[in-house]
Amino acid sequence: MAGIRIISFTDRGRVTAERLREGLALAGYQAETDVFSELNVSLRRYTEKYFYEADALIFTGAAGIAVRAVAPWVRSKQTDPAVLCADEAGRFVIPLLSGHLGGANALAERCAEILDAVPVITTATDLRNAFAVDMFAKKNRLTILDMKAAKNISAAVLRGERAGFFSELAVTGEMPPELSPDEPQKYNIVIADGTGARGRAMLQKAEKDRESPSGEEGCPREETLLVLAAQRAVLGLGCRRDADPEAVKRFAQTALREAGLSFLELAGIATIDMKKDEKALRSLCSEWNLPLLTYSAGQLEELPGTFEDSDFVRGVTGTGNVCERAAVLGLKDCFPCGEEGEDLLILPKKAKSGVTAAIAAVGGVRGTRRVLHF
Repeated sequence: MAGIRIISFTDRGRVTAERLREGLALAGYQAETDVFSELNVSLRRYTEKYFYEADALIFTGAAGIAVRAVAPWVRSKQTDPAVLCADEAGRFVIPLLSGHLGGANALAERCAEILDAVPVITTATDLRNAFAVDMFAKKNRLTILDMKAAKNISAAVLRGERAGFFSELAVTGEMPPELSPDEPQKYNIVIADGTGARGRAMLQKAEKDRESPSGEEGCPREETLLVLAAQRAVLGLGCRRDADPEAVKRFAQTALREAGLSFLELAGIATIDMKKDEKALRSLCSEWNLPLLTYSAGQLEELPGTFEDSDFVRGVTGTGNVCERAAVLGLKDCFPCGEEGEDLLILPKKAKSGVTAAIAAVGGVRGTRRVLHF
C-alpha cells in the first residue's frame, strides 16, 4: 500500500498539508504530500491511482473538490479507502468516506490533534457512543459477510433495540449494553470460527451465498442475521509474470482446501513487492476483497526461521523463498505473535505451473484459537 497521500491546492493548503505529514510521521504513519499545481496529471487520474493504492486520501482544500474527485471511484465501504478533507487553514477535519472500516473517523481525530482543529464526525453510532458492529469487526479482524445485515443491526441499535450476540471464540472486555450474549433477538450477530465444525459449515454456506447473491433458489437472504468470519490466516503467493488469473485463483483455492480454510478466513494475500502490480494477484484480491500485502526481498530474507529456499528463486527475486516467507511475515503484521516463522505455516510451499503458494495461520499447526476484544 502507498500509506496516506495528502494533496493541497493553494499555498496555505500546502503549509497545512506539510503540518499533517510531519505530525502523522511522528505518530508512525507513512504519509506523503502532493501539490496539485506541480503534478503532470489530472486530479481525476491522480485520485484514481491513489484511491486504489493508498490507505487514505486527505484533501487540504474545499470539500467539494474532494467529493467530485472521488465520486467516480466509490464502490463499497468494505473496499473504499479512508477519504478526509481538511480546510486549507487547518480549522476543521472531515471524514468523508469509510469512517469505520476504512478508519477515516479515527484518522480524522488524529489529524485534528495535529492541527489543533475540530474533527467533524457525523457517523450516528459515534455521535451516540453506541456499539458499532463494523468497528468491532475491524478491531478484531472479522470479515463482514453481509453489509446489508450489518446496516440493519446498526439501525436496530440506534432505535434502541438489542442484538443477540453469539461467538465461537472467547471474548474479553465489557459487553456493550446493546448486545444480549447468547440470547436470541430479532437481529443477531454470530462469529464463526473455521477451526470448529459449526463454523466451517457456516463459512461454506457463506461461500455458496456469494456465488448466488440472491440466495438459494432465488430466495432473498435473511438480513436479520449477521455472520462475522474470524480471520486467522494469510495466503502467500508467487507467480510468473503475466500469469493467467484463473489459473492462479484455482491454485489458491486448492491450497486453501488442503489447509481446511475458507478465503473468508484470510486477512490478506502476501507476496514480494516486485509483484505488487501483477494482474493475477490484484484480480484475486479484488474478487475476494482482500488487501495485497507486499514486502521487499530484504524484508523477506531477514525473516528468522527455516524455509524451503531455492537458489534459482534467490537469483530472480533476491530471496530464496517468496510464498512461505511472505505468508509468515504477513501473518505477523496482521496478528503480532512471537512464534518462529516455520511454526506458523500450516501449508508449506506447493508449486504448479509457475505458481507457488503457502499458508500461515494463527497458532500454526497447533491451531491455537483467537481471543476477541470489546
